[in-house]
Amino acid sequence: MRKPRRDLPPVPPVLSIPEQVLTPREAFFAPKERVSFREAAGRVAGETLSFYPPGIPLIMPGERLTKELIAFSLQLQEKRLQVSGPRDPSLQTFEVLV
Repeated sequence: MRKPRRDLPPVPPVLSIPEQVLTPREAFFAPKERVSFREAAGRVAGETLSFYPPGIPLIMPGERLTKELIAFSLQLQEKRLQVSGPRDPSLQTFEVLV
């Protein structure tokens, strides 16, 4: 298991809670496609994204992805926190609703 890097400056907190477009159940059963995670702003998440620690979901299915959430996620990934939830833990791609 990779150890988190501690030599990076602190990551700023996410400023707002994502807009919930659909319930997680509705999003789970909705048609999905894989897109570039870096370019997914404005799309509705089709999968969960958490980082450990703390292990609390940052993005839930049915929530709208924002540029801020994507940037925050990439900063956490850069700190080598363990990615949990998405099918592609490298965050090259992410599942969104069609």
